Amino acid sequence: MSALRIKPKQLLLFLMMGLLFFLSFSLMSGLKKRNMSAVFESSGVKADIGIRRFSFVQTHGGEPEWELRAEYAEMFEKEQKATLREVAVTIQTGNGLNLKLKGNEGTIDTAKKDFSLRNRTALMEIMLGNGYIVKTSGLKWTNESRELTTDGFATISGPQVEVEGTKVRWSLGDQELIVSGDVKAVLF
Repeated sequence: MSALRIKPKQLLLFLMMGLLFFLSFSLMSGLKKRNMSAVFESSGVKADIGIRRFSFVQTHGGEPEWELRAEYAEMFEKEQKATLREVAVTIQTGNGLNLKLKGNEGTIDTAKKDFSLRNRTALMEIMLGNGYIVKTSGLKWTNESRELTTDGFATISGPQVEVEGTKVRWSLGDQELIVSGDVKAVLF
């Protein structure tokens, strides 16, 4: 009878192949587990899609009313919402005035066309085309009523006036701006 003889080189090659297979399998299964747990730990809900340079235009009466642009958006189709980062919005008013809004973060309801913006570090500055500036930490656009409302304290300053209050509501339909709650006004 002849005995099976394995040469040292063959044994070494066999052991290296086995070790390589084991390491590859361990690494791949470990990475899959780590990625899944990171997704659940960070937000709890995973976005359906991520979009760079997101843009959304809303029309009213056949004319563009506002345009929202974001550096990055995460879309959640089931909830019909998107979370936004580094957001800029331009709103066209009925009298030709442009409102320019910028925020670090925001959300948009893609079904209702409502959006909200916030700044994490400093107050948002809403530049009006007539020289007035509104400063607030955040605001919300309600598309059905075509209204902007601030989220907390707000200041409106212009060439000869400064007004502050805890809430500002601006109705684009009737061009009405209302400041309420601890209102203070200074005329220059």
